[in-house]
Amino acid sequence: MVATTTTQRVLNDVPTWPLVIAVVGGAVALSMPGNGLVRRWLPRDRPWEYNDVAGALLAVVTGLYGLVLAFVIVSVGENYRSAQEAVFSEATAQDQVVTDSRGFPESARAAITARVGDYITDVIDHEWPLLAEGKEDPEADARLSALFAAFRASSRRRRAT
Repeated sequence: MVATTTTQRVLNDVPTWPLVIAVVGGAVALSMPGNGLVRRWLPRDRPWEYNDVAGALLAVVTGLYGLVLAFVIVSVGENYRSAQEAVFSEATAQDQVVTDSRGFPESARAAITARVGDYITDVIDHEWPLLAEGKEDPEADARLSALFAAFRASSRRRRAT
């Protein structure tokens, strides 16, 4: 079982717009007193002396921010693609099971198809919400085991005949 952190729970459970407001509002709330402190400490009579240094510092900070943002975007894109590939792979495997069951008698094929449907319904209705919380659904594993048990039993019966 994967441990869920508070950050993961917040990002999964809270809608995007309050998170954006909190981050932007937090940045503004921190920058306003910071600006006031800087203006209090720096001499007011010659602020232009520091413009060159401030411009260079701003360029460095902006560049680092852009680099970190690029890494975050790439990481999120890779995670999305990985999840998409996992879903596609599992859907393809379930389709292959149904396709392979066509060689069995009608009763075995119906049992296998029903178990595939039960498994898919259980994954969509129960396991996906749990995965968002970092948990797994033991019932989905049990349904998958039942599916393969039905497939093996039908396969053995077919070899015996």
